[in-house]
Amino acid sequence: MIKKKLIFLDQIVVSGSNFLLVVLLLKFTNLNFLGYFSITFIFIIFANSFQNALILAPNFILIEKLITDKKKIHISNLFYIELFYIILVIIFALIYNFFIEKNFPQAESLNLNIYIIFIILYLLQNFLKRVYYSINKEVVPLLSDILIYLIFFSILLIFDDNIKNINYLYKLYLFVYLIGNFFYLKFFLKNILLPKKIFNTVKNGYRFGLYNLGSQICFVLMTNIWIINLGLIAGTASVGIARAMSNITGIFTVFYQYFENIYPKYFSTQSSKANLDKLNFAVKNFMYRYLFYFILIFFIMLFMSDYILAVFYDKKLSNYDLFFKFWLIVPLIQFIEYPFNFGLRIINKTKYIFYSYILSLIFTIFFSKTLLIKINFWGYIYGTILSISIIVIVQLIYFRKFNEFKF
Repeated sequence: MIKKKLIFLDQIVVSGSNFLLVVLLLKFTNLNFLGYFSITFIFIIFANSFQNALILAPNFILIEKLITDKKKIHISNLFYIELFYIILVIIFALIYNFFIEKNFPQAESLNLNIYIIFIILYLLQNFLKRVYYSINKEVVPLLSDILIYLIFFSILLIFDDNIKNINYLYKLYLFVYLIGNFFYLKFFLKNILLPKKIFNTVKNGYRFGLYNLGSQICFVLMTNIWIINLGLIAGTASVGIARAMSNITGIFTVFYQYFENIYPKYFSTQSSKANLDKLNFAVKNFMYRYLFYFILIFFIMLFMSDYILAVFYDKKLSNYDLFFKFWLIVPLIQFIEYPFNFGLRIINKTKYIFYSYILSLIFTIFFSKTLLIKINFWGYIYGTILSISIIVIVQLIYFRKFNEFKF
């Protein structure tokens, strides 16, 4: 129980800090700057999501089943795989930077050296955080994140004149993440061994994570294609609006991350093939338990949307209240996916999760530009709702097919 609370608290610290940053950026800058910053950060989110699907999620499930000596070897091998992955990320970061400079020219170009070093530190931090979770040392990641964001916001508010400088933001990020990574230095000194049978580690991760990797890539591509096309067609200010809206609904992200860290293990205890009713009950229990809270938060935000936007963003988003009301539908639909997603994972039908994501991605590729050109920002909202709805509907159909599920 303490472990769950520490992980949840860490998620609150990270999500709360991301929320505060967007509020401050809009307070001291404008929608165009927020949009441009969000576009530069998209690649970092994608790299971290790819890392989670390819390296972290499948392998740290295996780690929990290993004895101490094998666990140390497995973690060491993962560290070398992580270093190789970071090299690949650096190559793609150079390509993405070229894309940004070509399509979103700014008065001040992004400092590529600072940007890449921060990406390295960011990925290492998230890798080591999962390592510490796997060896039951949840306090270290929590303290690291608290220190990172405490220093970050202290400096940001003291020298607020520099907040309009994109390179200053990334320099500050680089500095605090360098400090945060020092918390894990003891782990390096005591636990990292020379690689041993590293190809077995790669094979195990590939075997367990293939469809999960595909699903993660499709989802991140789907969401980012909408954002990138929105920026290309409607401008960086529109991306800023989208980021500001999703920032407020980020309260739901804390729940999502909590679900991912806690509930797969719970659902696995209900996965007996001889008793499908038990798994179905767990799915229903999960859905009805949290659906009440999600609907409650949804209606509170719906009826107080104009007040919420005014409190956090002054009058900069006062004209976008109706957009925000419709955007609230997105996290509600996203929640509905989780119980069916977990259920399909537990009964080893992850390829059908992948099918749902790839159908959503295909829809996004073929229709995102058309919707954005025809109805502009409304196209982004309606398109995102439709894309996520496709995922939920497909997963529900397959879960009912394989598990005889009934509401």
